[in-house]
Amino acid sequence: FGELVRQYRCMSCHQINGAGGDIANAPLTAEGSKVRESWLAGYLKLPTTVRPILEERMIQLQMPDEQRAFIASFVENVLRDDRIPEEIFQKAPPPEEVERGRKLFHERYGCQACHMIGGKGGYYGPLLDGAGQRLKTGWIYSWLKGPQRWRADAREPDYGLDDADARALTAYVASIPPLTAARPGGNRP
Repeated sequence: FGELVRQYRCMSCHQINGAGGDIANAPLTAEGSKVRESWLAGYLKLPTTVRPILEERMIQLQMPDEQRAFIASFVENVLRDDRIPEEIFQKAPPPEEVERGRKLFHERYGCQACHMIGGKGGYYGPLLDGAGQRLKTGWIYSWLKGPQRWRADAREPDYGLDDADARALTAYVASIPPLTAARPGGNRP
């Protein structure tokens, strides 16, 4: 892993345990507790925009499949934080909890002022289309319970969510489907 980090100069932009650059605004120290291994492997092949407001973008590294798989596996198994639970929901979240989270997201907390879903909403925070395929529910829940605990300069408001609201918001965010490409003629699938 260390050889690949040096080869691809990952720490020019990313930090691991406080060492490295912070251009990416995405320290990798606990990345294995945050993102899904399959998503990371795909992201390393074709990086996409997660936070549209940031000018900096992950570059395409033209990394062989074996290296991408190795890095994703290493991150999944080593770059972890034991304070972050693996998953809050072992199966799909209950529909009533998803609906409660949707109402909290859109009506009570106004999350869409900063987060975009389906091309609508703010672009300051990360895009949430397909968030459940990218992020582990344990990370979403932990972040919502206290964003500044994980990154002191986080602009995400700390609403002091109780467990039930954090769980419902996690259920909703994890259930947001990926944005699908428009079909010829402008129809969505």
